[in-house]
Amino acid sequence: MDILGLIAVLSFGLTCFGIGYSIGKDSNKTQKYPPGLAKRSG
Repeated sequence: MDILGLIAVLSFGLTCFGIGYSIGKDSNKTQKYPPGLAKRSG
């Protein structure tokens, strides 16, 4: 594998990681407590 192929593979991997991180970070904003915990406290 030449240097351009290595750069392409690394760029693709980092892009996929960044997209997955963004999606995962945004999907957990709405859930503050585990399910059922808020109902039992009151």
